[in-house]
Amino acid sequence: MIKPNSWKARTPVRGQNGNSLLVGFVIASIALLLLGVSGCGDSPGAVASPDDENSSDGFMVLASHRFEGAEAEGWVTAIGYSAPQILVGTKIGLKFLKIAEDQEDGKATIELKDDGALMDPVIRGHAPLTFPITRIVSEKGNSFICSEDGYASYDGRNFSSESIGKITDMVEFEGTIWAGRTSGLERKVGKDWHKQTVESIKLNQSRSNNVKRFICDDRNRLWIGSEFGLFYYDKADASKWGPHLYGDYQNLVQSEVINERGNCPLAGNVVNDMVFDAAGKRIFVATETGMSIVPLEEKIEWITLQGDHEVLSSESGDGLHRVTRRGNLALSSTDMTSVAYFGKWVFLGTSGGLVRIDLEAFRKKPDNAGSFMKIYDTESGLPADPVTSLYVMEESRRLIVGTEAGIAIMGPLDTGASTN
Repeated sequence: MIKPNSWKARTPVRGQNGNSLLVGFVIASIALLLLGVSGCGDSPGAVASPDDENSSDGFMVLASHRFEGAEAEGWVTAIGYSAPQILVGTKIGLKFLKIAEDQEDGKATIELKDDGALMDPVIRGHAPLTFPITRIVSEKGNSFICSEDGYASYDGRNFSSESIGKITDMVEFEGTIWAGRTSGLERKVGKDWHKQTVESIKLNQSRSNNVKRFICDDRNRLWIGSEFGLFYYDKADASKWGPHLYGDYQNLVQSEVINERGNCPLAGNVVNDMVFDAAGKRIFVATETGMSIVPLEEKIEWITLQGDHEVLSSESGDGLHRVTRRGNLALSSTDMTSVAYFGKWVFLGTSGGLVRIDLEAFRKKPDNAGSFMKIYDTESGLPADPVTSLYVMEESRRLIVGTEAGIAIMGPLDTGASTN
């Protein structure tokens, strides 16, 4: 059973111990009594340059596509896949692209073609698909498309939908459909939705119940990432709910910042994305101030990757102001919007581009970013620098990258296994 405060953590190379780097969300109003604060500024340091070995492995942009029209039409919010179609969530609804492959001068070529002429009439018949898309979950030929109006399910041929208000994520777990909302969890029983109380949440109820992401592990546990940490549901356990895990955070009491310790070394408390690695028995968690690898067994180490980030302080007596906390990576942005994992590679979506990290090289030379990290942006062929979503196409060993201006397909993905 996973217990708080029992983690084996790796100490970051730059700056302080990992726990002292961990803070909550960016302040929206100083009137709140309990408020996590994240880094919201860019690191002043330059981004590390990769060495020749890391830059010459052939991983590159293979094809890209920009959606015509207003900025919101190209702003990708979610990605799914239902062969041969790529499901693209945007700020104005769902779009479809097809991958067309051909041979030219003996080399394979890839082209992304807009499938809107065929699919748009179908989409207009399902209201949730015409609202901003919040999440797409594609598994075994079926997809859940979540939006600010509800959700739709898609089997590759037909849609069914339900307008029930904003859904942040959705999953089928143990034969039951679970939906995430900004106000908590719901389960579908028959045709009705029932609110689910999380018994292990004792701190910051409002933000802890703002569900952001679901994933399932190989022990039939459903993990829930929220705006304040993560927890899990275990149907086989009599207690059902695992502990509420959260990193360091800050309280604001009468204009005084109180630094509070978390019960685990989570990089940040706003969980933007999660990926489960069955082989490594771990979860990759992307947050607003970095990425943490959460071990599901005590023998596996906890790893946190962060750039420099800002937090609030009131120590100088000059009122509230921001100070910089040092991270262990030189990144232009510490807000991790998305995470993907394949072989030895971890991919992180940030506002400054796609960050690719070789975990094996990181373990060998954690003080040499050039040996394990490379950043891809518009100069590499992405439609825009800010990366908003990621999807791994395992069979074809490619990565779909969503940005604020369209998508790109990158590859090939190295199949090298990661040592744990």
